[in-house]
Amino acid sequence: MLNIVQPNICFIGSSNLSLALIGGLVLKGFQREKINLIEEVKFENQIILKQKQHEVKKADIVVLLLDPKDLKAILAPLKKWLADKTIVSMMAGVNIKQLMSITGSKKIIRVISNPLY
Repeated sequence: MLNIVQPNICFIGSSNLSLALIGGLVLKGFQREKINLIEEVKFENQIILKQKQHEVKKADIVVLLLDPKDLKAILAPLKKWLADKTIVSMMAGVNIKQLMSITGSKKIIRVISNPLY
């Protein structure tokens, strides 16, 4: 039997899509303790900011599901910890060059969902 190492994944932005993705990962056997969710909040409280920085720091993959207008404000205090991460963006209207500038990461994956109607 293969022993597959699961990466730590941090979702930033709690939308129906992020909750569905997390639920799908867990349903398929992904360890729940390997997944963190940071809701869309401004980090004005230093204690909360430190906790969120720690969650990003231990992540291997960071999935962005934010409103593009809030992107810079939410990620600015986390940029130091995002630079070496694989970033998966699920935001329309934010291109790879912008994501590289905002996060400092060179490892960007851009995914656009296609909602069912």
